Amino acid sequence: MNKKILLPSNDLLFKKLFGSQSNKHILIALIKDFLDLDVGDLTIENPYNIRNFKVFENDQEFLSTEVDVLARLKDGSLVTIELQVRNELSFIERSIHYLSEKFVSNYARKDPEKKEGSSKYNSLKPVYGINIVYFDLFNDDQAFHKFTLYDIKNKVELKNRNDLPPLTVVYLDLTKSPDTLEGVLYFWYWYFKKGLVEKNSPEYLKDARKVLDYENLDLEERTVLDAIERAKSKLESQIFTAEEEARERGLEQGLEQGLEQGLEQGLKQGLERGRTEGIREAARKMLELGESPEKIHIFTNLSIEEIEKLK
Repeated sequence: MNKKILLPSNDLLFKKLFGSQSNKHILIALIKDFLDLDVGDLTIENPYNIRNFKVFENDQEFLSTEVDVLARLKDGSLVTIELQVRNELSFIERSIHYLSEKFVSNYARKDPEKKEGSSKYNSLKPVYGINIVYFDLFNDDQAFHKFTLYDIKNKVELKNRNDLPPLTVVYLDLTKSPDTLEGVLYFWYWYFKKGLVEKNSPEYLKDARKVLDYENLDLEERTVLDAIERAKSKLESQIFTAEEEARERGLEQGLEQGLEQGLEQGLKQGLERGRTEGIREAARKMLELGESPEKIHIFTNLSIEEIEKLK
């Protein structure tokens, strides 16, 4: 009997993989490999809990209350780990906004290991963001990008009084070739993209692969996971149908414009307009079916404000 193949892109598995105390060594390894940090130990700020995954009536609807993982290192630094499957045009802006929020959240936070008070600004510890995306994010052929605050004129990286960059964000783009990756990032790439772990992979990645085995989940986890898959399949079908209908309308408009401004350009604009309108149309239909704006946001990447305007 063939094993059921699961991927870490599943919300529940992603949270269990990096948000469980039993898998803390996998989370530490990820942070070390992606950020080149010396991580002795850490605290998971939003640990995995099956109760955070709510299955609605008849197991047909699913909504995850948390999709990211937040870890605090021993020095107070924060690390966010997020996996994004569907394309979001403002993902870079959103990831920076989220990182900035976490940076500010440390303001005036007391260090439990220090009895004496200190400047509130000294409480602002470094913040790191790890983002794994399943869509083309940058207009190049590189699968991995790492950004910090940098003086482009004098070629100097901005660092705090402890010689650490205050903000660091990395992106692993799974649409690019892994040939541009070095070291263990290559193994992480295939793990996230296909759930594959090679024989010469580190032991912690082999442990991570076991988390993806359906047989290793308990009954409650299997029930929720199956509900997730059914709900996503249903909603993705609705989105696809709406996009196709809107794309056809966009093509018709594009053909009309093509007579005036050139066929190729007109078709291109029509396709893009059709795709955008298709997502909005899918959101409208989901609202009519009684779906919440929060769930629609998860599956369409439209902002809550945009969704509210469609009512």
